[in-house]
Amino acid sequence: MRLYDENLIEDKKNDGADEPESYSKWQFFKDYYLKYIIGGIIAIIIIIYVISVLAKPRKDLLLEGSAVNAKLTEDELYKLNEGLFNHLGGTPEKEEVIFVDEFTITYGGSDVDNIAANGTRMNLMNYTNANVLDYLIVDEDALKDLNRYDMYLDVRRFLDDEQMKRYADKIVCLPYGVDLTGRDIDKYMGMDAKGDNPTVEETASMLPLAIDISDSKLFDTKREKRMYVVFPTAYPHVESLSKFIDYLYE
Repeated sequence: MRLYDENLIEDKKNDGADEPESYSKWQFFKDYYLKYIIGGIIAIIIIIYVISVLAKPRKDLLLEGSAVNAKLTEDELYKLNEGLFNHLGGTPEKEEVIFVDEFTITYGGSDVDNIAANGTRMNLMNYTNANVLDYLIVDEDALKDLNRYDMYLDVRRFLDDEQMKRYADKIVCLPYGVDLTGRDIDKYMGMDAKGDNPTVEETASMLPLAIDISDSKLFDTKREKRMYVVFPTAYPHVESLSKFIDYLYE
């Protein structure tokens, strides 16, 4: 009893006999191997790229900052980037300073403006909670508004006694966590300031939280409103911030 058909075997032998042998091998290679080889090459390229990125030494951050309603010019931005980097004595291959794109908060605007302002405040709080920004340049309106969020660092954390005396007339003492919108900022200037609402509670919470930089070398043109710098971080780059304030007034 035959278990196979000799004619069927012969047909299989002759199947594709007219097709060139080289073509058959190439077709077989494409059907069964090519896609795996391409996939493997892509995987290797991705792995090499990831390894190169991870292996690349990260630069040490000397200082990172931003601004609210400052409307900084190109020259002023240069001073906060290359100029500041050079003043801090940074090494290009190993260190860097970063300036995050400026924020805008519109006060007394439309409902749309108010919604946008709340979104900007939330973004700033995210930066603050992450301790990303060492400094924040703000106009008078933003200084008063953002004070309510307990985001300003006491300047005595990075200014020494000699600097505190040198910049005594520039230091702004604010009651911690109070919305100062509508208040007279002049009554908060100086270490002996009592504020515009000298209650026992507010006076007791007055801390040196800002520095008036309206007449610093940073600004090429005089602003309509006075400008300040605050420090929304719990982990400041102490040495760099100390040099930063001197840089603004050198």
